[in-house]
Amino acid sequence: MKLELVSYCKFRLVVILLILLPQVIFASARRFDPETDRLVKERFLSMAAEIDVRYSDEVRDRIFYYVEKHKNASAQILGRLPMYLPIFTDIVREKQMPEELVYLPIVESSLFPEAVSKVGATGLWQFMRPTAQLMGLKMTKNVDERRDPIKSTEAAMDYLKHLYKIYGSWGTVLAAYNSGTGTVNKAIRRAGNKKNYWAIRQYLPRETQQYVPRFLAILYVVNHYKDHGIVPRVPGDDMVHTSIARVKGHINLNELARDMGVEREMLLKLNPGYIRGYVPGNGNEHYIIIPHNKLGVYIEKYGSGDDIVKINSSFATNFDDLSIAYKATDDTERSEISIPELPSGEEDNDFPTRDNGADMYLKNASIINDRTYKYIRLTNGQSLRQIAENYGVELAVLLDENNYSSSNLPRLGDLVKIPM
Repeated sequence: MKLELVSYCKFRLVVILLILLPQVIFASARRFDPETDRLVKERFLSMAAEIDVRYSDEVRDRIFYYVEKHKNASAQILGRLPMYLPIFTDIVREKQMPEELVYLPIVESSLFPEAVSKVGATGLWQFMRPTAQLMGLKMTKNVDERRDPIKSTEAAMDYLKHLYKIYGSWGTVLAAYNSGTGTVNKAIRRAGNKKNYWAIRQYLPRETQQYVPRFLAILYVVNHYKDHGIVPRVPGDDMVHTSIARVKGHINLNELARDMGVEREMLLKLNPGYIRGYVPGNGNEHYIIIPHNKLGVYIEKYGSGDDIVKINSSFATNFDDLSIAYKATDDTERSEISIPELPSGEEDNDFPTRDNGADMYLKNASIINDRTYKYIRLTNGQSLRQIAENYGVELAVLLDENNYSSSNLPRLGDLVKIPM
């Protein structure tokens, strides 16, 4: 009996080693080699930023994630950046805010304006409904300004400026943007009333502990993606070379698309805030984004040259560096996703606690494994964001690996491929 027990224990030990050894080997391959790590650290610490830049293990691992493990997803994100960077930059400069904040929506939504979290945070900047209302954004059956690239960015800058007045440290501001002022205030008290992010970090939720390192890694990527052989996958010219006009009355986007000779879906993607496909003529100020090469048609049929507030036609023409590309502009059927009402008690201090990410309303699933992927078969309600968080994968990576988009969502019974 004793011999059988010893044999059984040896067998169990061998099984455990066989399970753990590949994970140990894989973990060691998830980081840069020493020389590359030295170069990455040197480049990283040379970046100019108002936020406290630190090359922590979490930052290094996140950089590796973006520039080595998932280059293709990073190329897609960087390719979408020219659509929004001129808008972000103009507003950030107008509000006199740190220019690196233009890259925060990459962390928030992977630059998908239609992104909706499991608790209803929506848009490029992932505003919760109460916060959005507090910051003056309108949400009706026809319009959700959290999806509007211009108005949501203006509101985000005002919100971040408010948080900076409270904390005086941009790292802590980002933590409060992610988890709410109540959570951050509690962490400050536990840290002996220190307000520096790195001093309070250990007392923050795990997601918020990772939030600032993710942002710092993104700053590195937009400055040094070429050093890692990443080529941004820029969308078509009509999505990048655009003009923005102030709208005075009702415009049906179906009719506008027909008059301009462009696809309706493309026009809806440029203007995701108009939920029902038209600009309401309700007397409020609205904006519309159109392909620049159709500007003449728009002025002739819908407005005048005085309505044009921005032209991005010179932007991203053979651009070489996304971190400075915005300087070129100085002179110059999506998925309907319901937004659940927040339950009482969601608010936190004077601004609500918020949740970060995108929700494609996927369904829960059984798990099938192979050597490099896990596959989840969709069976009942679960979000893509939840799946990404559960397996430590970026939302953009899931979208890329499965060829998902806002107009190509998975269906019940489909397998979702998760890279491991």
